[in-house]
Amino acid sequence: MAAAVLLGSGCRAASERAASERAEAAPLVVMAAASLNRAMPALLQAFEARENIKGTLVLGATGSLAAQLVNGAPADVFFSADESTVDRLVAEGILDPVTRTHYANGVLVLVTRRGVQVPRAVTELTDARFTVVALANPDLAPYGAAARQVMQSAGVWDALAGRLAFGENVAGTWQLVQSGNADAAFVAQSVVPDSADVGRLMLDPSQHLALRQAAAVVVASRHPAARDFLRFVHGVDGQAILRQHGFGPPQ
Repeated sequence: MAAAVLLGSGCRAASERAASERAEAAPLVVMAAASLNRAMPALLQAFEARENIKGTLVLGATGSLAAQLVNGAPADVFFSADESTVDRLVAEGILDPVTRTHYANGVLVLVTRRGVQVPRAVTELTDARFTVVALANPDLAPYGAAARQVMQSAGVWDALAGRLAFGENVAGTWQLVQSGNADAAFVAQSVVPDSADVGRLMLDPSQHLALRQAAAVVVASRHPAARDFLRFVHGVDGQAILRQHGFGPPQ
């Protein structure tokens, strides 16, 4: 019995030491697309509490973050707003192909600032009441590229050329309409709080490429929690947090 008690105490001590060492390890560095500006802090907070670790979050346009990784910026996990960027970085040896995963589907919406009537269709954006229409830079942000496709499909892309304003990322684009500097903006549903005093037009997803958002562990990462975090995001608790913040489930 004494031996069993000592063994149990030893196991508990080892477990406590491991937890302590993990908590004192370097923070888990997560690079995430700006569409996750509300969801990712909640995901990290929940994971930190469960695993007793610390996380550091870097948000930005998918293209900008990818360029940083290519140039050697330190990170452990990369969450993109699309799949093609992750696949390109996998091909370049920057992301681990074994960990590549589709974690959520994004939703593109058109929002209007307070006091501006919501259009019944994208074609109404040519109306005089829309003097500035914002979208994320389509060359850097998948949501911006999707917004361009929607306007091209509706036949208004060229007509709106003189009215377009480009945010660096989808979160910055949301700020343009929230601050009143844009009359309407194409943004991710995930960046718009439910309580926001804005008009919303849900868009036909068939008018743009699906916003299948993918993630993977950085090859150079040695953080023991990197793969665990991806599993957490894919798990029941992680997916519930993503749904709460406007994302659709991976398919």
